[in-house]
Amino acid sequence: MERAAWLGWRVQCLSSSHRLRWPNRCIVAGAIVPPSAELVSSAFKPLLSQPPSPERAQALKALSKVLADKNSPIPCDTLVRSLSSSGVLALVAECLQKAPGQESAARCTYFAARADEHAARILLANSAEKLLLPLLTSPDDGLQQWAAAAMAPVLMGDPLGATSAIVSKGGVFTIVALLSSVSTDVRSHALATLVALCSAAMNAAWPKTSLGDSNARTMLNMLLEMANDAGVCETLIPLLSTQQEHIATAALECIVALHFASSKFRSCFRRALAGNRKLAGDLVSACTDRRFVHYVLRVLADACYCVDEETGVENSDEASAAADAASVLFTVGGLGVAVGALTDMTESNSDSTFSSLLEAAARIAADARGSDASFHSQRDDGTRIIASIVAHVPGAIDRSDFEDSAHLLSALVSTVAFELAPSLEIQEGRPQTTAALLALSLCLSARARQQDAALAIEAAQIGLLELIGTRGFFDVSLVRNLKRAPIRGFIAAQGAMLLHSSIRACWCDFNNGPQVVLALAAPPGGRSLSRLCQLLDALAQNGLVFSTDSLTDVASALVTAIMLALGSLCGATRPFGQVAHASEDVSKRDISLSLGSCVTIATSLSHESFALEKIERRRAAARLLAALLRDDNPVGRANESLDMIASALVHAGLLGIVARCLDDNDPIVRTTALDAFVVLSAYAPTQDRDTAVGGIALGTALARGLVASDASAQHTAIGGITPEIVRLRIKVAVEKAVGALYSACRHGGVVASDAISTSADCQNALVSLARLSSSIVCEFALRCAGMCLSTVITIAIDSECRASELAKVGACDVAATALVDMVHRDPRDNRAEELLRIAMGVVRIFATYTELRRQLANSNVPILHALFLEISRVRDHTSLRLGKVALAVLLSFAQPRDVIAHPEIANRLAAAANCAKAVPTLTHVLKGGWLTHCTDAADNDIIVTSARQIMTAIANAKLPVRSKCLEPQSGNIAKIRFVSSIDIVGGDIKSRFCERYTARLRRLHADGMQNAVEQSTVLGGADPAALVSLIATEVSSDDPTEVSAHATAVDRACATLRVLLVTDASGCAATQIIQGGAFVQLLARAPKSPAVADCLEVLCNVGELHRPLLLSKPTPEITIRFVDTVIDMLCTASHSLSQADSDLNIVWASLHILHTICSDSDAAFMLAVAIALRGHLSLAVARLTTIVTAEVVVGARTWQGSNVTLPATLTLVSILAPRIQDVAIGLSDIHNFLHLSTNKRQKLFERLPVRSLMERLAIDKPALFNCTPASRRMDTNSLVALLDDAASAAAARTVSILLRVLLGPVTGGFRASLRGVIAAIIVQRPTIIRYIQVATAVEPAIQLVFDNPSVETSRADATLGLELLSIMVDTKGESVAHPILVHENFFSCLSTHILRVTTTSCRGELFVLAALDLIANLTNLGRDTCVRVASRRDLLGALVILVECPTPEISHMRVVEKALLILANISAGGPALRDVVAQVHGILETAIKAINLKMVVQPQATKLQISAARLAAALIRARGVTRLTSNTAELLVAEVGDAFSSIIKSYGSCGVITPLYYLIGVLDALSYHAEGAEALQSSGPVSVLTALLEMTLQRFPDIAEVRPIVHF
Repeated sequence: MERAAWLGWRVQCLSSSHRLRWPNRCIVAGAIVPPSAELVSSAFKPLLSQPPSPERAQALKALSKVLADKNSPIPCDTLVRSLSSSGVLALVAECLQKAPGQESAARCTYFAARADEHAARILLANSAEKLLLPLLTSPDDGLQQWAAAAMAPVLMGDPLGATSAIVSKGGVFTIVALLSSVSTDVRSHALATLVALCSAAMNAAWPKTSLGDSNARTMLNMLLEMANDAGVCETLIPLLSTQQEHIATAALECIVALHFASSKFRSCFRRALAGNRKLAGDLVSACTDRRFVHYVLRVLADACYCVDEETGVENSDEASAAADAASVLFTVGGLGVAVGALTDMTESNSDSTFSSLLEAAARIAADARGSDASFHSQRDDGTRIIASIVAHVPGAIDRSDFEDSAHLLSALVSTVAFELAPSLEIQEGRPQTTAALLALSLCLSARARQQDAALAIEAAQIGLLELIGTRGFFDVSLVRNLKRAPIRGFIAAQGAMLLHSSIRACWCDFNNGPQVVLALAAPPGGRSLSRLCQLLDALAQNGLVFSTDSLTDVASALVTAIMLALGSLCGATRPFGQVAHASEDVSKRDISLSLGSCVTIATSLSHESFALEKIERRRAAARLLAALLRDDNPVGRANESLDMIASALVHAGLLGIVARCLDDNDPIVRTTALDAFVVLSAYAPTQDRDTAVGGIALGTALARGLVASDASAQHTAIGGITPEIVRLRIKVAVEKAVGALYSACRHGGVVASDAISTSADCQNALVSLARLSSSIVCEFALRCAGMCLSTVITIAIDSECRASELAKVGACDVAATALVDMVHRDPRDNRAEELLRIAMGVVRIFATYTELRRQLANSNVPILHALFLEISRVRDHTSLRLGKVALAVLLSFAQPRDVIAHPEIANRLAAAANCAKAVPTLTHVLKGGWLTHCTDAADNDIIVTSARQIMTAIANAKLPVRSKCLEPQSGNIAKIRFVSSIDIVGGDIKSRFCERYTARLRRLHADGMQNAVEQSTVLGGADPAALVSLIATEVSSDDPTEVSAHATAVDRACATLRVLLVTDASGCAATQIIQGGAFVQLLARAPKSPAVADCLEVLCNVGELHRPLLLSKPTPEITIRFVDTVIDMLCTASHSLSQADSDLNIVWASLHILHTICSDSDAAFMLAVAIALRGHLSLAVARLTTIVTAEVVVGARTWQGSNVTLPATLTLVSILAPRIQDVAIGLSDIHNFLHLSTNKRQKLFERLPVRSLMERLAIDKPALFNCTPASRRMDTNSLVALLDDAASAAAARTVSILLRVLLGPVTGGFRASLRGVIAAIIVQRPTIIRYIQVATAVEPAIQLVFDNPSVETSRADATLGLELLSIMVDTKGESVAHPILVHENFFSCLSTHILRVTTTSCRGELFVLAALDLIANLTNLGRDTCVRVASRRDLLGALVILVECPTPEISHMRVVEKALLILANISAGGPALRDVVAQVHGILETAIKAINLKMVVQPQATKLQISAARLAAALIRARGVTRLTSNTAELLVAEVGDAFSSIIKSYGSCGVITPLYYLIGVLDALSYHAEGAEALQSSGPVSVLTALLEMTLQRFPDIAEVRPIVHF
């Protein structure tokens, strides 16, 4: 009573009825619960029947305590049943509707429903589940928690009905949302509710023993759809990582169930797994739990493997996510789990049925897969995981922790053998572990990419290939059932892919792989080939290779796989160079006989689609076709099998299909189609349209660069191929395409030629590739150019229209350029000789058409000159072949009609002949000079006729002989690399560089040679580090004011650095500056800033940087930058008037840097080679020659004594001839000095540090080749041969300047180097003599001769002057001879020097030879010079003495020949001069002795005999002076007879027969004297003349009279 009063119950105010309820209230107030359940029920029922009030809430609270009390005297289930029967629970359910007391009601609901299932049904009957739903979102945490807790127990009363109610009310969204609650209890209860809902729905939809209800399945679908829409996947995943094991377990259980039942959940989960390594790790860890291992494996397999198990088609929408999931799974050890699933086949333990939800989900999954729910597909899931990981993770097998590959292989093979293969035998059954073959194939392919064939060999040895070939994998019956069971087509495709992968991998082991694998897979041992062909035939017969609808996607994949396998059996995977397996021919034969194979190839290649599957199919078809046509036999060897296959394929129409594939969208298809087209086009009929189509496609591909890019893509995609091999295969592909284009023109006839000649792409391809020989020096370029020009010949040979089309795009110029290039070839290069022959053939074809002939004749390319040069090179029957072709080409330009109608062609022809000095050669041909080289007389007659017509055209030319010279531009026209040297020469003229530099030098001389750069104000107190930082700072602003200010600051910093460097005697400042990085910055700024350039000059001078950069251990990058910068500074050009002085300052700085280096003799050669390697030699020489001119012009006025400073001259000499310091004599000696043996050059290069730098320094491969000892252009002493035309011409124009320097006070090694440079220019580039300025060069050369030749140095200068004058006289003629002849003391000086040599023992061999050579060239010019020489009787006597008694120091042969030549030339000047020579004492006897000197050898002997015979004949004809005695006549006859005998014995040697004409002239002259006629009647002359007549009649049978050719 007190407790009731304390609660506020007033006893005195209560009625009698209320007093009856006092016991009830006492129980609520805390009184002891009665031991009877009925009393408790009766006590609480009236209290809970009241409207919502605090009293009812207190009653609910008390009831919840009673139900929760585990120590209650009444058992909970008993109390709950009593409450249920008394209607209390119904009242509790009603209390859930309104407050207060909702939380207590929810607690009562929780405890009651959990205690008794009947109570749960009572609660459900009163809509407790519906009343609890709103409470789940209550802001009261306690109410929300107990409402969530009560939901799951309540559902147990009627799971299906309650679930349906909750789903219909949308409660799933609320429950899923609670999974993300911050309260752990709420999340746990919500998860339990979700599990209960899913379990109820799934068990109802898929019960164990009966068919499911359709309504239940509808409700399940709604539940799954709501859960997915609510984001159940994202909310469940975090629960897997919770610390509460029961929550994690329930979350995993729910994930598995939803994954099995909902495809949408699977997609969402797959994407979540792809980016969540923690989730993947949790799932992999769950695989260690025996209860979940089967389920989790299925989840993982479904997540990373999205191939439909009924159709075998991959879900393209999910493929990317599946690949990402596989990658993440691999990182957490998923591969090991999958492999364990294959080997550990322990069934699930007794606890595996702990969850009805998982059981129901398993039934759903089994129904979806069409399998028994009791079957645990552990192996199937493992193979799917393995297949996905290996497919999407490159190198997964190699990088995984699972290293036992053999164990993996055996497990996969066992799966295929014991599960997949038996399941295929059941026709109506569903195959099991369908991914095993895919996993095997991918594993073998992965190993093959690593060049490992071990797995493939082991699989073959285990019997895998035999198993596939003999079991039901390739059963033809699957074609009939493909629509109903497409998965069997998928398995067959994987089997074919496995076969393909095995063969591909086996070629990685060239020793055992092919023998082991192909012996088991290929015929005759293997049955795979026949079964694949049968299967492909069945597919073709059923039309599955033609259809393009989605129903045949599996069929298309199967066809692709079969073609890949067949291609591998035919050798498509065999590397190039490997011997073919014996089974390849059998495989090719069987496949070519298969109608389905041909149809499939044709259909696959004809269908174009950008879909990946279609592209792969076309690639497979093209690959199979190329494999069928692959021929590894040497060229020229017959291949009957290939002939049969190719002919059959052409007959089947494959050529046209392949021709169109050359223009395919896929590069791999284009590359493979190229190989097939090359073979098929050779078997095509003439005039075939398909050949023309293929030719046009090839031309288009070549013009657009597709052939090279396609070959690169193909071989790069294969993997494991080095870049060098890829580049080689690219060259092979291009060469093959060019060859196919040529073959298309040949075999396609007029149709192909017309089509190709009118195709712009084909024209451009032919012209562009033909230019390769002019830009790249290699055999590949020569071969491509040769085939392109051969194609041009084929197209243009019979059609002027086609030839004109090609000429419009430059075919004429290309052929002409190639011809000129190859004329200057290495004679030992057979490939270049072949290209020359082809180029001449092209020119000859074009020259047959009038307009093109005029175009060629008027071309800037000196083609006619080159042809005449080639004719002049004929020396034997080998060179005659090209000479005959050149003669035939020239004959095309010498047509009589052209000579009359187009005189400019004849003029060009005559000019080129005179320039090449080919007229003597043509005369020699007319005289039968080539007869000894011809095969027969008829051949020689044709040659003579052609030469006569050419000579006629030349004679009819309207231009003078020396009117115009068409000499080539020195060597390869198209190979001129240093085109900028022309720009420098032209730019110097435009900018008046020489005048400006001269004016600058004059100012400097006037100022005492002070510093050339105007110094800026220095920065006081700045240290080198700060200055370096300032110089290296970049300006980011575009404000001109800021830029100008920064430039000024940099100039001041450089000026300060210069002062520091000059004043720092210890060199510490230079070291600090270099280490601080200023050197690189100076190099970058020097070409643009005079101040920086001046600072760089001082730094190089003070720090002697050239030695570490060029001599000790140079760094290639710094050396390259240094050389490039210095030359860039040297070649700086002025672009505006404001910069007129700045460029001179920069040039001045670079010149002094070069002068510093060249002053170091060790570094001079290194610098020269480095400049040549960088491709700057011509650039530097072009600018230096201009500077040298200005330097010498200004310095010559101030030379005093021997103190001469010429930095530019020294630099030019050091760069052009760095190793000629020791040469002391003239051209002959320098010629020998410049042509040392290769061994000496090689040894010299091995001692040089630049040898290790050459490859790094070279700007390209031609530059590297030209600067190596192997090059004929490279000399260890002179680099003149490496100059281009513009630089060579500039060097030649500088010769007169260098001669002026020699006349100055220069001594020692510098003087010798000057002579060496002049000699090197003349010897190594004789074609540039024409650029030497006669007006300024002749006088210095004459002055050199007048020094005292008794002194060694002076004799060397005089020798050089004589040689130079001799060459200029021979080249320029009268213009040079006139100033020599007018010099009154010149011949007196020569006579004195020659007489001194003949009377003393002083060494003067080269001097005498040079003098005699000059006199001989002068006497060749005409009578005036002969008169001047003949007037010197002392000189004539000295010449006779030289012939009779040469000193031991003088070479007898050369001196005698020159002396006799001079005397013979004078004697030919007329009777008066002849009489003067005849009056010299003993001259006739001297000439007679020289006719048959025994000590001479060829070819000098021939020249000596000719000169002696000419002189003797002239002297004998001088009858008024010469007293011929009988003894003299007999002696002369005897000497001539001996000479005749020697010549006849040597009959057939080149040039040896020429003296016969002049010896006959001697006999003719003897006949004018009685003594001579008597001597001629002896037996000797008669026998000799008889022999000559017989020889003449043999060569000219129709000749009637032999007369002397030379008349005197």
